Amino acid sequence: MSYRYTRRTGRAAAVLLTAAAITFGVEAAAQATPAQPNPHTAVAKKDYCGGSGISKWVPDHWFKADFSTACFNHDNCYSHNSNTDRKTCDINLRTALRDSCLRAYPSGVKGKTCFAVTSTYYGAVRKFAKSHYHGSGNPA
Repeated sequence: MSYRYTRRTGRAAAVLLTAAAITFGVEAAAQATPAQPNPHTAVAKKDYCGGSGISKWVPDHWFKADFSTACFNHDNCYSHNSNTDRKTCDINLRTALRDSCLRAYPSGVKGKTCFAVTSTYYGAVRKFAKSHYHGSGNPA
């Protein structure tokens, strides 16, 4: 049996890898004490879009697009201190990630590809991160 790489199988593999990484990292981030309000002022490197284990491979950047603030805010939205519904947290994440893409790549192929990456992040948190939501809002 031969394996043929296609766009669909490549994207599916990327979604699964990202989903696993986000799933294992969200719990650690949600249980952690909130970090500094501005991730760019942190002295030590902090992984906002991942955590420990396999999720350390979830990048905070996609080339010039910086996702760290979006992930930092999403972590806080999933925390015990939040009363925001989980779906709102996830939609806000997707919007903030896309805004990062637009700032880095206002047009062109890189911008469209960056948007595809944000869709992968969003799909992964919607599908796999429900158990990591600790807020008092609707966990659906």
